[in-house]
Amino acid sequence: MNEISSRRESRVRELKLAIRRLETGRVRKVPSGTRLSISAVAREAGIDPATIHTAYPDIAELIRKMMGRETRAQRDSKASELREARRQMGDLRAEVAALKQELTALASRHATLLIEAQQLRASLPATVQRLVGASRSL
Repeated sequence: MNEISSRRESRVRELKLAIRRLETGRVRKVPSGTRLSISAVAREAGIDPATIHTAYPDIAELIRKMMGRETRAQRDSKASELREARRQMGDLRAEVAALKQELTALASRHATLLIEAQQLRASLPATVQRLVGASRSL
């Protein structure tokens, strides 16, 4: 009986180490970056996933809790990123609107100045107009 208990403790220790290796990314038997799951822990520990479900339900529950925490943390992180991206988009939209207004005002001012320049050219005597035209071509 003592041997069975010792083997069970050894297996529990190996499963917990497999969990730790998956969490830290220092895995031995599964590809690096493998997400925490009962199947991944079983592969890392070198046992069948059904064994975890049937013989080590406490470890299975621990893994499920950790997966839930990981999922919640990831969801919260993504939600936070999404809120920040939406805030930035709002700021950028406001900036675009302000720049459009500024562009419209500048375009209007430019058109006004063109008209004034044409009027001034038209009011110049013909001799000055020829001189002004000649200096532009230089």
